[in-house]
Amino acid sequence: MKFTNPSFLKIFIQKRIDIKSIDYNGALLTLVLLLFIFSFSINIIRGISNAQKNYQIYITEINNYELLKNRNKNLKEDLEYYSSDEFKQIFLRESLLLAEPDSKIFNTRSKPNFIQEIKRYFNLENYPKSYFWEIIIKKYLIFF
Repeated sequence: MKFTNPSFLKIFIQKRIDIKSIDYNGALLTLVLLLFIFSFSINIIRGISNAQKNYQIYITEINNYELLKNRNKNLKEDLEYYSSDEFKQIFLRESLLLAEPDSKIFNTRSKPNFIQEIKRYFNLENYPKSYFWEIIIKKYLIFF
């Protein structure tokens, strides 16, 4: 395609001369500074997002720590109660169906059926009566 319009050719030549006369010494420094500023801002944005994530993790860990402290406190209280003589007495009394002297007893349990089944399948007369109490006491006196 030929350009025959002289005014277009004049404009094209003038612009070409203008491009050749640009001073690139300051442009290279500007380009380097722009790249540095761009990379620095990306690092700042990354740092802020990482800080937000780490802060959320920190808050979660603090909450978990508080929950664990409360659970530990409750477990210590339970341990104190379960290792107390009062609990052992109550537990043994209820499990062995015993009572303290001068206490009123209310029977809310039905008679267990498994005792008749045991008598039917095993001859319990061969054992002394204290034998079964010894087994029961050994079983429930793990706490002592």
